[in-house]
Amino acid sequence: DIDRDRYMSAEEAKEYGIIDNIFVKRESESN
Repeated sequence: DIDRDRYMSAEEAKEYGIIDNIFVKRESESN
């Protein structure tokens, strides 16, 4: 299944089971 290069989005990788979480950069809050 990994014989050839496979490019996937973060969502696809999560569905595939390669990754557990997706970290989304949030806009910094003004202090």
